Amino acid sequence: MRSWIWACLGVVLCAGGAKAQSPEWQKCVDATKTNVEWAQCGEAEIKRQEARLNAAWKRAFACFDGEEMAAAKQSFLEEQRLWVKWKDASCSFYYDGQAFGREGQVLSYPACRAAVIQQRTLFLEKFGKECG
Repeated sequence: MRSWIWACLGVVLCAGGAKAQSPEWQKCVDATKTNVEWAQCGEAEIKRQEARLNAAWKRAFACFDGEEMAAAKQSFLEEQRLWVKWKDASCSFYYDGQAFGREGQVLSYPACRAAVIQQRTLFLEKFGKECG
């Protein structure tokens, strides 16, 4: 089953055009053997991706300075709030444990969530660089 999960995961990650996991995640998974350890690797990876996302958000949101940008700033904020709701619901099909089991919870779910976060981060990073 593990090879099937990795094949599905590869499709999800490759569809995004970038490798979502950091080298730290891969080292952690390679150095561990249990579901509990893999879950810890996944939690750490999601935290790394969230930190990068938050930094990119701050840079992108700073692009909306000035009175003339108030409406656009509000729209951008609303968009981000909607994206956060979607992100929080994403990849849940891995986490329920029914179809993909415990490995889906500890390997596929965090990898999928990291990919979702990374895609938004890449957009925000590009936007933040291009606005200034």
